[in-house]
Amino acid sequence: MKRLIILLILVLGVWSVTAQTGTEPEPGDPPVAALITISAPDENGIVTISGAAGSVFPAAQVAIKNLYTEEVVYTTAGFTGTFTAQIYGPGITPFWISPAQSIPSNLRNQPGVLPGGPGTIVYGTALQPRSQATITQLIIDGDLEDWEAYADANLRGDLFALTNTESFYLAARKTILQGSQWVIVFSIDSTKYELVIDPFVPQAALIREVEPNIEDLGTLAVYVANTPETIEVRIPLNSLDPLIETATLEQAFIRTGEDVEDVDTIQVAIPAYDEVDGIVYDGGRMQGDFTRFTVAGPLAQGASTWTATGRINQLTFEPGDTVSLELDLTLNVPDLAASQVGLSLIGELSLQPVTVGENGEQNIPALHTNNGWSNVMTPSRLAINNLRGDVVLGQATVPAAQLIRKGDNVLAGMRFTLTLPRTLPSGLYIPTFTGYAQIGDGNLFRWVDNGAFGAGDGVSRLPLTRLPIVLNIGDIASPRLTWTLFYDTPSDGSRGIIAQQDQQYVALSNRVRFNSQTYILPPGEYSIEPYLLNQMPNDYDTTTAPLLPLLFPGGRVKATITRPDGDVDDLPDAAIVQNRLSTDAIDERDRFGAQTPLDTYQLQTATQMYNAYPFDQYGDYAIRLTGNVEDIYGNRYQSGGDYHLLIAEMLDLTPGVLSGSPFFVGDLVFIGGRVAPAFPAEVEVTVRLFPLDGDVIEQTFTGTADSYGFFALGDYVFEEPGEYLIDYEARYTDNRGRLWAASLRSAGVVAQPQTSLIAHGKRGIDGFVSEYRPAWFNTAQYPPQESLSNAVPRPNMPYFIGDVAYIQDSRDSGLYTSLTVQDTTGRYRDWLLGTVDPNYISYPYRLSLSRLSAIDELPFMPVLGGGATTFEPALLSDFIVNQAYAYISVTRPDITLRQFVLGRDDEG
Repeated sequence: MKRLIILLILVLGVWSVTAQTGTEPEPGDPPVAALITISAPDENGIVTISGAAGSVFPAAQVAIKNLYTEEVVYTTAGFTGTFTAQIYGPGITPFWISPAQSIPSNLRNQPGVLPGGPGTIVYGTALQPRSQATITQLIIDGDLEDWEAYADANLRGDLFALTNTESFYLAARKTILQGSQWVIVFSIDSTKYELVIDPFVPQAALIREVEPNIEDLGTLAVYVANTPETIEVRIPLNSLDPLIETATLEQAFIRTGEDVEDVDTIQVAIPAYDEVDGIVYDGGRMQGDFTRFTVAGPLAQGASTWTATGRINQLTFEPGDTVSLELDLTLNVPDLAASQVGLSLIGELSLQPVTVGENGEQNIPALHTNNGWSNVMTPSRLAINNLRGDVVLGQATVPAAQLIRKGDNVLAGMRFTLTLPRTLPSGLYIPTFTGYAQIGDGNLFRWVDNGAFGAGDGVSRLPLTRLPIVLNIGDIASPRLTWTLFYDTPSDGSRGIIAQQDQQYVALSNRVRFNSQTYILPPGEYSIEPYLLNQMPNDYDTTTAPLLPLLFPGGRVKATITRPDGDVDDLPDAAIVQNRLSTDAIDERDRFGAQTPLDTYQLQTATQMYNAYPFDQYGDYAIRLTGNVEDIYGNRYQSGGDYHLLIAEMLDLTPGVLSGSPFFVGDLVFIGGRVAPAFPAEVEVTVRLFPLDGDVIEQTFTGTADSYGFFALGDYVFEEPGEYLIDYEARYTDNRGRLWAASLRSAGVVAQPQTSLIAHGKRGIDGFVSEYRPAWFNTAQYPPQESLSNAVPRPNMPYFIGDVAYIQDSRDSGLYTSLTVQDTTGRYRDWLLGTVDPNYISYPYRLSLSRLSAIDELPFMPVLGGGATTFEPALLSDFIVNQAYAYISVTRPDITLRQFVLGRDDEG
């Protein structure tokens, strides 16, 4: 009987393992977001992220990144796919979770994207517990009205004082002239101190013990605000006596040099309040029906972090309305000197447009949303890259006197009260925050810079903090997002297709090759789950929180696919349950290259029919894919439309004229080339010329390749200046019924032989800002190696025509694609100076237009018509009055390294 029981247990055990193996994740699968939980944060903001059985594949190495602070932790999953890790992240913090079979040590803890296989982003939900301690409601600003709430603290009509458990507050109606010092004598328990304050100089006060001993105690950071009639001071006491039983204000006087005046002997007990120092706002914290959120970011290149709890008065606005936003900030700055005073904090609030228009139909690029697409296009409808629509709203400042230092932390309350521009287009916008600081009247520096706040090993190349809130300005009811299909499944260098309904608004650009007219894939199973290219930076060295905090599960997708034989697959609609980032490559630079969009954001249904649809017939597929997604605030975004895909075996087509070649008026173009394998394919070549003035000129050439694959269909002469587009299409069906196809696009410029503008690259090297920028150099001597922060030197495109650049052969090396203009007559320079914002400064070298003209490095830049505006051209693309962009084409036969249209010469 015992043998029978053992046998049954073994059989059941084998069946259970087999059943589980059929459904559990495998290497190359993303985590299952539904099986991942995030605990409530503890008092330090630490959360526990746990994956249940089957959340990742067995024994996976799991990387988890806080997309606010850029902190990364690593853990290893168990044999059932369970894992657990702890990391900072209270509130609505986004975490990128990525499993891999092995994560090489050289890829760990690097700025930018996570190494590993496909990942997913999950959000926390619970806010960090708030302290229940009562905060002293005094603001050190020289306005003494708030002392009225502390009747006992009014020692006399012109003198106020109190202590809480952390500080001594003192205020007086007293005039202190510049050059004078205010001297305060006070006792704590049985010890008497003398404190010397210069209210006009941002420096620590001098303190000494005068009873029972006489001893210089050095300096003490005090926080001072003064007006012509008042002075107000907060004196932290924990360094003197953390347990205060009694405190007495003994004496105060003004000292000017050796002279003492206005001696005031007081000898009054200072009332004590059971309160603590904390963040206080003029008029109190925001009240009423506000929206609360949390956000965080790195300090000093990752040496530490800042965090904030925020409040905004509303989420729905009209242009011209007032935005009120508060941030309760905590900066962890253990490297900031304890005696440091004079530090003020400045915050800048901007808006990133998501989509604008009467119905929210126009997606707008912004910093870290514009990599891979654009809403500004050439006449031939190619995407113009590097344009953004960010809107700077304004700044808020927390003066030095109002900062609260608690151990390693600095606390500050920052309030923005800003008016939305009345001409701001209606749409949905995401606020972004940039922190700056200043010591005394010194230079501004970013919180993320190494310096006063410490020194770290590095964070994202262009860090950006998005607030996790969505502003609906103009009451947009049905905003639209652009869905892209097949983005991680390239078609001979092309990447992705967008719906016909979106093509009037946006175009794709993968920066490696111009997307072909026809998207061709060989037979196979492919995901028809859509990508949102505007959600992430799509860049290997930069990460941010997603543009939109989308709700998962949330939204649905519906597909109807018409196959080449006419049959229609009407797929049932499916819920969108999570997002996915990246492919199964450990490092996507090895698959796609470093300068093309990487680690893009995909919506997932987790269903076989949408994740692996069988495209098993040769010919044209018509895909009708529609659906919606929703953010956590209830905004619902419509998406999708009609897509077209050709299933065929790939032909290689080499044109007789190098793709992207520039031409002069009068040049003859050979309409020929070769296909491989060498089939007698039917070939169609369409040439379109978009003149500077006039209608499009179009001519189509057709013919058949010979038995060697060569075709020669004629010649074409460019007779007018402008831009051209040449589309090559080839088709062949072999004796086995297999369709072979090729599609290739060439695009460029037709110029006048004589021109007043001469194109150049740029002097110097990417990432190194210096007044000295040579056109010719060797990186063994220039720039100083320590200036590159261990980055691989990447020269700008050579300045002079004919220059040759020798560069490292690595995935991170290359040329920074930058073109500038030499204006030989001054007409372009004068037009720019008369049209562009006179405060224009180039990035990153901070040069004016006049200086750029003097060194023959004028920028290409689109300009908005009408009156002066601070809006970026991409926000109002219909009002761009010039055509200023550069065609970049770095190719040789059958190999394309870079092909795109550059709209502005800066990063991001």
